[in-house]
Formats: sequence, C-alpha cells, structure tokens
Amino acid sequence: MKNVSTYKGAVRAFIDASPWLTDADLPALVTLKKLAAALDAGEDRTAVVAQFGLTFRNLQARAPQADGSGDDLLAQALADAEGH
Repeated sequence: MKNVSTYKGAVRAFIDASPWLTDADLPALVTLKKLAAALDAGEDRTAVVAQFGLTFRNLQARAPQADGSGDDLLAQALADAEGH
C-alpha cells in the first residue's frame, strides 16, 4: 500500500489501482478530484467528507469482484432466475 498523506494523493492511488474505470466514470472522477482538493485546502469538512465518501464508494462499487460476482448483477440475477 502506498504511503499517502493527502486526499488528492489517495484519489490518484485509487485511480491508478482501478483499471475498470472508464470514460463513463469521468464525471464522478472529476467530482472526486475536486472534493479531494477542497478537503486538502481545509474547506467545510463535514459536508465535503460526506460527499467525498459517497462519490468514492459509488466508484469503488463498480470494481469487478475476483470471482466475477460483481460484473453485472442484473445479468447474474436473470441467469439465476432462468436456472443457468
């Protein structure tokens, strides 16, 4: 694990370790970077931390699982319902 002491550094490390992110994630990534800059600058922490956490968790939730279970939950549920 990298030794990171800023929110901006943590965001860079997350992006570097997240090959599943695509151009479709750019709006959320830009938001995450702007929130990280605000946090590093010491802006109103409560609301910004909450939004940073929400944005980060939404991006992190897109990570595929090692067993493939997180790839497409809808497709998986439909296949399970059909007995595949």
